[in-house]
Amino acid sequence: MAGVWAQSQRKDGELLVMLALADFANDAGKSWECISLDFDRTYGVALRVHPRDPSLLLSAVARGIPPFWGKRPERADATVVVSRDRGKTWKQATDGLPPRFELMVEAIEIAPNGRHRAFIGTGGEGMKMVGGAKAEIYVSDDVQSWRRIPLDVPPIASLAAL
Repeated sequence: MAGVWAQSQRKDGELLVMLALADFANDAGKSWECISLDFDRTYGVALRVHPRDPSLLLSAVARGIPPFWGKRPERADATVVVSRDRGKTWKQATDGLPPRFELMVEAIEIAPNGRHRAFIGTGGEGMKMVGGAKAEIYVSDDVQSWRRIPLDVPPIASLAAL
């Protein structure tokens, strides 16, 4: 069983996102492997491991920390990233998604039924820092191509897929 751990830590005065995987079946989580050293964005909240395919990871990262988002035109400057090799390499998800989100992608959920259907939602606490932007929900049937669900929704802090 794979587990996920995320932590922000300061290194040389910069906030870094550290994501790690543990293999609980082998050593009960005693060893961890860092999987985020290549990220150019330094803030992360949501991270999901596919429930039936632990090599597939889905996460979101933003530039800087929330208090600074409202002070610049690109705001959170968040992106969705996907790994298909347990975090060794990451690729920005772009098909059907904006090149950057003004709001942080606060919620990610992958359907537990073995399919690759995934959902992402923006908003949450980040909306307090970035006034005027609207929350959004996107869905993908293959964690590759995405489409926006055209709903007027409140800020999204969590999602559940049944």
